[in-house]
Amino acid sequence: MAQKIADSIGKFTPEDGYYDVLDCHVTWTWGHLFGLKEPNEYKNQGWDKKWADSSIDDLPMIPNKYQYKLTGNKDQFKKIEDLIKSNKYDEIINSCDAEREGELIFRLLYNHLDIDESKTKVTRMWCNTTNKDGLLKALEERKDIKKYDGYYLEADSRSKADWLIGMNLSRLYMFKFFRKFVIGRVMTPTLCLIIERDLEIENFEESDIYNLVGEYNGFQFKRKFDAPEECDKFKDLKDFTVVDIVEEKKKKKAPKLFKLSTLQQQANVEYGYTLKQTLNILESLYLKGITSYPRSNMEYLPADLEESFSEILKNLYLAWFIEKDDIEGAKKCINDEKAQKDAHYAIIIVNTKTKEIDNLSKDERNIYDLISRRMIEATMKDFEYIEQDIQLNDEFSGKKRKSTQEGFNKIQYNKLQYNDNLDLNKGQNFQCDLEIKKTKTKPKPRFTDATIVSSMENLKDIDEKYKGGIGTPATRDSIIEKLVEYKYIERSKKTLTSTPIARLLYKLLSKQIKTVGLTAALEEKLEEVRLGNIEQETFLNFIEKYILNEIDRVKDLDDLRIEVCDCPFCGKKVLNQGLKYDCENEDCNFEIWKKNKYFESFGIKEKSITDDFVKQLCSSSGVMVKGLKSKKGEKYSAIFSVNEEDGKTNISVDFPKRKTKK
Repeated sequence: MAQKIADSIGKFTPEDGYYDVLDCHVTWTWGHLFGLKEPNEYKNQGWDKKWADSSIDDLPMIPNKYQYKLTGNKDQFKKIEDLIKSNKYDEIINSCDAEREGELIFRLLYNHLDIDESKTKVTRMWCNTTNKDGLLKALEERKDIKKYDGYYLEADSRSKADWLIGMNLSRLYMFKFFRKFVIGRVMTPTLCLIIERDLEIENFEESDIYNLVGEYNGFQFKRKFDAPEECDKFKDLKDFTVVDIVEEKKKKKAPKLFKLSTLQQQANVEYGYTLKQTLNILESLYLKGITSYPRSNMEYLPADLEESFSEILKNLYLAWFIEKDDIEGAKKCINDEKAQKDAHYAIIIVNTKTKEIDNLSKDERNIYDLISRRMIEATMKDFEYIEQDIQLNDEFSGKKRKSTQEGFNKIQYNKLQYNDNLDLNKGQNFQCDLEIKKTKTKPKPRFTDATIVSSMENLKDIDEKYKGGIGTPATRDSIIEKLVEYKYIERSKKTLTSTPIARLLYKLLSKQIKTVGLTAALEEKLEEVRLGNIEQETFLNFIEKYILNEIDRVKDLDDLRIEVCDCPFCGKKVLNQGLKYDCENEDCNFEIWKKNKYFESFGIKEKSITDDFVKQLCSSSGVMVKGLKSKKGEKYSAIFSVNEEDGKTNISVDFPKRKTKK
């Protein structure tokens, strides 16, 4: 983007960390350069202590003043800082993404630079196009930075709310239940959507459905019954009469251009790509100059792109053998009013002539073809057809369709099927044999990457009372990947399934944080902060009050009790406490931490320290671990056992003798 801005201004010279063009320097960041500090990095608030010394009594963690640290590219920040310190500039222009996060990126950087505002004017260039004319227009129409304070406050409030919820509630559940629970404002309700779908499937009770089905000259009709004996009354019926025909002209509109979420959904359906895989492939195409910016939430294009978009389409129409009569044209995708509301326009091919296209990988070619096909579909005519609802005697019925304008349906992935022979008339008689077909009612399918991102984006799919969505195009893929990383969900082919540890967390969570309602409400409140209808302090006070209530609620919950085996020291019960195993007897010294340096020295990782492992460890024979490797790479076995020594838990190891072959 920095290069495109420099190029629009004039002939530029690349320098170290910036472009020199006329009397300007154009520099850049790679995402956020600054982020909020971790709690243990705060001084004088009682949080700067080791985990082992921390407890639930340290909560809540609400900073008196939020502190930031450099989290991005240090070298680039130093280059920007040196440019500012040179005092060469009369004006500093913020040209980051035209949305709240872009504003936050600049403001945090600006706050960490020593800028003399009495000598240097600071302005905002609000632009969501890479077109030269559009960039120059945005540059010419730049405004005082203060006019965009609302976007900064919205993003800053979002960042602080995420910190408060994540840092406090993750520690709250960890300290209370001694398990590595991770809570997030968007992540947790997303996880709960998946869990609730799994529970719905598991509790679903099947029922049989019986259909009597017939076919006459391609016309399929049926009648549904709840019991087989009801079918028997009509199964020998052969004579049918067309009682009524209701005819209706229908239209299926051509799809809009891709935004990130809809591209991710289609790529998951057709190729099984995860959200992250699609984004990574798309970013590769973007860096090669083939596609537009990846993290877009817009399905339209600004008016200044119509000419270049039309030229690209000409090449695609030829490549896909699209007939002229099926084309409506580029104007169908142009909506300047809507496009200007987002930082980025729809995802499109921007260059069909680069040699890079000939060297695309299979995955890159798949995504390239998806975008190409969608660009063609979006600019083709709508699919129009006549649909007949045909009623027969004895409550049998069926539908017939005839295409009147094929339009985009010619190349659509899931074509709407139709039969062009509308040859039945009211009062017509025909004969046909019937067939009994038994099916079962089915629950909703498990979530996939495609369907979960759709639900996150359109909450009304979950419940009509919700508006908008949760997460952003830039974060939804990483939220799903974090759920996999934290072992809250598992992927099996395309499906996403919740794990036992996720189900355990679900049982402990309050109803408020389980539902998407809280997160959706917070998004609405954030917008109110931007519009100036709610003060930032009021919004953060709401978050803090919610956290305080949740701390009080969780403190009163009963501790989790998972018995593993009898204690080898005192005979009481060894409990799985999440991060460690210890004895229910507080005076007993038995204690085994899952993250154990002694076991790790043998290559036994934390995930291997399971209930069964500890149960065998506490037995008289100990636990045998096979397949261990020495430093020389030789495999061996070892038997670990536990005993009490000097008031502490001691783990000893023996090496069984190898059997020699005779």
